[in-house]
Amino acid sequence: MSNAKNLRVARRIVTFLCDGCQIDGLRFGPNLQLLITPEHNRTDRPHGQVYLNLSKSWALCRNRSSKLDSPLRFASLPDGNKLRTLCRLQNRIIERAEINSSQLHLSLYLDDGTVLVLNGSDTKHHWDLGVAFALPGEEEWNVMVHPDGRLEVSYPARFSRTVRRST
Repeated sequence: MSNAKNLRVARRIVTFLCDGCQIDGLRFGPNLQLLITPEHNRTDRPHGQVYLNLSKSWALCRNRSSKLDSPLRFASLPDGNKLRTLCRLQNRIIERAEINSSQLHLSLYLDDGTVLVLNGSDTKHHWDLGVAFALPGEEEWNVMVHPDGRLEVSYPARFSRTVRRST
């Protein structure tokens, strides 16, 4: 699949896995992960735990319009500050998630008016979104930005039929 087609599919996957969902926690490891929970009344929710591997550089914008209109500066915060900031995101609802087409930044628009933006053009560390602990062979979900700018997607066959009809 071409990067342009992958981008269209990735946008649909990001919307499906994030829009209307709640940030419920943080998982520690080589990369910090935000744990995301879909609404419990959704009948089409994925089986497993939705996670977002954070890129090394990200920004939390307090005002939706001001910083997003100009090029973002992804500051490198000390680990303690990063953790405090991420912990404050617990129980926030993701109203909308979108991928910037030119730099593959991922923006999560939260219910308190802030926007979490993950750097998609980092040359060493990228972001990726997927589902852990899914049913083997049935629920493989992943949107991954590679350091070389490639975008990789995988999704279940049931979602594939929906994507083919809409792209």
